[in-house]
Amino acid sequence: MLIRAKKEAKFLSGCGGLICVFIHCDGSKIGYALIAIFVCIIATITLCLLEVMIFEGAFWLKKTDMFADVYFAISSVSKYPLVFFGKKITLFLTYILPVAYVGTIPTEITAGGVLSISILVPLLLLGINLLGVTILWKLGRRRYESTN
Repeated sequence: MLIRAKKEAKFLSGCGGLICVFIHCDGSKIGYALIAIFVCIIATITLCLLEVMIFEGAFWLKKTDMFADVYFAISSVSKYPLVFFGKKITLFLTYILPVAYVGTIPTEITAGGVLSISILVPLLLLGINLLGVTILWKLGRRRYESTN
């Protein structure tokens, strides 16, 4: 239940600001706000898939709590704008662990920022992570040890 609450809080922290902008914006930015919410939803699903991949590591490692704690600690930076971080950390938070697509980038889209690559990258990362989850699940099912 705690993990589910963390996922919901992650999504709500990203979309909360967007919904406020959506309510208070004029008609010209509603399209940007809808695209930003779409990007935020895709990014949240992508981060949940990364979490699933960490827990699928239990087929081989038996204990994944330490990895999950590190993941949750790093993903908590989605609350902060990327301008606070250096170039290398920004690239990591955008393309490796895509927490930037939960908060910072949707806010930039809503403000009228970069649009074209901001939509394609989360979809690409979603596809890669979905493929990774599927492969790890199939490999893990073969390795599964029954306790019976």
